[in-house]
Amino acid sequence: MCTGRVTWLLCGHRLVYFSSRCPKKCETPQGEVVELRDTCAECHPPYRMRCITIEYDLLREKLMVAIRMAEARGDLSRAKELSRKVWEYDGKRGEELRRANIRGMAEDVVWPGKLEPYYSLQLSYIS
Repeated sequence: MCTGRVTWLLCGHRLVYFSSRCPKKCETPQGEVVELRDTCAECHPPYRMRCITIEYDLLREKLMVAIRMAEARGDLSRAKELSRKVWEYDGKRGEELRRANIRGMAEDVVWPGKLEPYYSLQLSYIS
């Protein structure tokens, strides 16, 4: 039986640490399970927002090239259709950015075993 620690994050992902491995190479170790009020790097709001922005900027760039090519060919109906897609994707981009920017996860991180300094620091702000 593998032993170690599993740390659950706010985003639902987990960090797994194995202190010892058995021949079975278990997926989850037996041992302490803790929660950490933080997100993983991929779910961190500023990172997610940056990825969404890059993705939609590239998509918009491709659509703008296609619009210019359609206009150059005189295919105005295709250019109009692609312009509608640009507006549609801009709306989707805004929705995704709003979802990624949810600040319910933006609480101070309390690291396991570090509670006393945390509370004394918080109390100093109140005084």
